[in-house]
Amino acid sequence: MIKKAEYFAGKVVFEDSETKRVYRRVVGALGWPEPPEPGSLVVIAEGLVVESGLGTRPLWLLAEAQGATVLELYLQCRAWGRLCQVDAWLADLEREEEVNWFMHLANQQQANIKPEPVFMAPVAYSGPRVSLGLLLQLVDEQCLPNRKILSLNEVWNARRRTVMTEELSKPARNYPALAALGYAVAELVLNAGPEAWETAPKHQTMKDYQPGQGARG
Repeated sequence: MIKKAEYFAGKVVFEDSETKRVYRRVVGALGWPEPPEPGSLVVIAEGLVVESGLGTRPLWLLAEAQGATVLELYLQCRAWGRLCQVDAWLADLEREEEVNWFMHLANQQQANIKPEPVFMAPVAYSGPRVSLGLLLQLVDEQCLPNRKILSLNEVWNARRRTVMTEELSKPARNYPALAALGYAVAELVLNAGPEAWETAPKHQTMKDYQPGQGARG
């Protein structure tokens, strides 16, 4: 389970109670159902600090789930959103029917329950004209043996190996699981996000951070 913790001055980091890792960002993404393929969601986290051997922050796959319908996918989003502290989901917003149904479900929640909004995945990597090959190229670049930024489990590695060459030119949205993975990776790799600690007082640096305690003065 992931929990939010204050780093300094209201800035938030994410603590993983199981692995004891501390994350800078946690991103959720989903691929809409494309029968006979079920819809899919993934949650990926970005490490808090740059690792010297990588020259960048490592990425970890925290969760994955599937839903044969938008309703099932929405329920999975609610469950994993709570467990992983995902407040919104990246998706292909050009799928208007699915987006409208997802948002309808979100708006039906009780007044005291926060809805699950969806946002556009990075424009260059979503939409009907984006090929599976384009997304997989970005993912593969993070999994190079000599610079393994993202480590995937055997299930994902098997999915990747079964992709045929002729499938690479097909729309990524036809492969919901791989599309969701690509959207999340694209967000973390292409959108660097703010450096929360850049404006920290000099006595509050990342090396002062202790999980569960926030930054020390």
